[in-house]
Amino acid sequence: MINVCVLVIDHGLHFILKCFLNVFLKKKEEERLTKIKDLEKTNTNSALEQFEELQRQKEDSVNKKLDTVAGNKEKKMKEMKEKIRERERRAEMVRQRKQLALIEKHGQEEEENAIPRGKELDF
Repeated sequence: MINVCVLVIDHGLHFILKCFLNVFLKKKEEERLTKIKDLEKTNTNSALEQFEELQRQKEDSVNKKLDTVAGNKEKKMKEMKEKIRERERRAEMVRQRKQLALIEKHGQEEEENAIPRGKELDF
């Protein structure tokens, strides 16, 4: 009977140890899973932060490009306006020269067709 009691006690201890071991293993597994979930959240958060930073950088580069394009466009427009003004100024100078030439030509024709007077007469 003593052997039976020891066997029952050994069997009981074995069962109790097995239960404790199962509980311990479940807790360890739960801790491991929570750590993995935390890492996934951290990885997800860091990935989202990195993505957001990349998006900001892309947006900044696009804005810079747009600014340079707009600046270049304004510069070209100013250059074109200046060229147009220069052409208009030159065209005005040509018109004035032509008018002056016409006036001078007309004045010379009048002088040639004029009746000689006074000392201009040759005898």
